[in-house]
Amino acid sequence: MTDVENSISKNIIRYYPKYDTPFKNLFKKEENKNLLIDLLNGIIDGGSNNPIVDVQFLDSEFTAERVKFNKINKWDDLNNNEGKEKIDENLKKEDNNNNKNNKRPSNNIDINKNKKLKQGFFEAKRARLNSFVNGIRKNYSDIIKTKNTENLPVIAITKSNEIINIEIQVHEAENTYKRSLFYTSSVITHSLKKGDSYNDLPKIVMINFLHYNLFKNNNDKFYWNFSLHDKITKTEEGFEGLLNIYFIELSKYEKLEQQEKLNKKYLWYLFMVDPNNQLFCEKETPQKFVQARETLLSLETNVRYCEQCDFEEKLTDRYIKNMEYRENIGIEKGIVIGKEQGIVIGKEQGIEIGREEGAKLTGIKTVFKMFYSNFSIDTINDFMLLDTSEVLEIQKFLNNPNYESLKQLAEKLNIPLEILKNIYKKIFNINL
Repeated sequence: MTDVENSISKNIIRYYPKYDTPFKNLFKKEENKNLLIDLLNGIIDGGSNNPIVDVQFLDSEFTAERVKFNKINKWDDLNNNEGKEKIDENLKKEDNNNNKNNKRPSNNIDINKNKKLKQGFFEAKRARLNSFVNGIRKNYSDIIKTKNTENLPVIAITKSNEIINIEIQVHEAENTYKRSLFYTSSVITHSLKKGDSYNDLPKIVMINFLHYNLFKNNNDKFYWNFSLHDKITKTEEGFEGLLNIYFIELSKYEKLEQQEKLNKKYLWYLFMVDPNNQLFCEKETPQKFVQARETLLSLETNVRYCEQCDFEEKLTDRYIKNMEYRENIGIEKGIVIGKEQGIVIGKEQGIEIGREEGAKLTGIKTVFKMFYSNFSIDTINDFMLLDTSEVLEIQKFLNNPNYESLKQLAEKLNIPLEILKNIYKKIFNINL
C-alpha cells in the first residue's frame, strides 16, 4: 500500500491546502465556490456590511444555473430603467433560445414565473456578474487562448464589483512588496481596455498567503491590510476601497496559542495549515470543512494530482538547500571558467561568476520542467529561480516554440544557443 493509499484509508489528508496545487484544486472549483466565498468574506471582513455573494473564474463559462437564488435585498441600481432594460433583454434572449430548441428554460422555471423574478436578486445578480466577468475575460483573452489560465485572478462580486487575486508564496523573497505591486498593476491593466471609461475600473483586492515572516519587527500580528490613504489625515478620500493588499503570515499564525488559533475568524487558516486537526474530524464539524476534507481526500485518488503535489514538495525541499546546492555547482564551474579565461583576479571571482552561471542554468532547467508539468507562472515565480521577466520570456517562447524564437530567448537569457537548445530537447523531446 502506497503512502497516499494508506493516508486515504485512515482519512488523513497528505497534501495541505497551504500549498498552491491543493489550494487551487480545492477552492478554484465551481462546486466549491461556497468555500471560497466563505474564505474571502473572512479575509476581507465584508461579511456584515458588503458580503461577497458569488464568485466567477475567468477561464470558465458562466451559466445561470450556477447562481443560487438568495433572499437578499435588491441591488440599489436595479431601480433605474437601464438596469431593468438589460434584465428584460437577457430574459428575451433566453426565452427565444429555449423556444427554438423546444426545451424548457434552463433553470426549470416557467416563463411567467421567470418574468416575476426579473425584479429580484437572482436576475439582477446574473446580469451584473455576467456582464462584468465577460468584460474582464475579453481583456485576458491573450492568456486564455494559450490555455495557461492557472494564474488568472478570481472575480468576486459584491454590491460593487471587485477583482480578487490570491497568491500563495512559499519561499521568502526580498522583493515581496514590489512583487505584489507588479501583480496588482497587471490586474489593473487587464481590467480596462483602451477606450473604456475610468469609472468602469473595478476595485482590486490582492491576497498574499505567506509561509514566512515578512514583517519581522512585529511577531504579534500576522494579518495585514494595506490601502491608499493620506499620510496626515489617514483618510482614503477618493481612493476608498479602490485597492486593498492583504498579507497573511501563516508561519506566525501557526505559532499562536491553541485558543487563539481556534478563533472563528481564523478557522480557514487552521484548515490550510492543519486539515487533519481534530476540530475538522468530529461529528460537530461545520459542513463547509467536511466538504473541504472530502474534496481533498477525493483529489488524492488522482495520480496526476499526487504527482504534481509531490513535485511541488521536491521543489520546496530543493529550495531549502538551494544556497548550498548553488554554491557547490558554482565552485566547480567557477574554477573551470577561471582557468579557461585566465582570469587574473583569481579563483575568488571565478567562483562567484561560476555560482551565478551555474545557478542560472539550474534555474532555466527547472523553469522549463515546471512549465512542462503545467505549473502556473505564479507558482514558478514563487521559487525565485529566475527574474520574473525571464520567466515570462520562457513562457512566451513555449507558447510558440521554433528555432527563431529559441535564438531570441537565448539572447535574452544571455546563454549559448546550443546549451538552451539541448535543455529544451532533453525536457520536451523536441529538436528545433
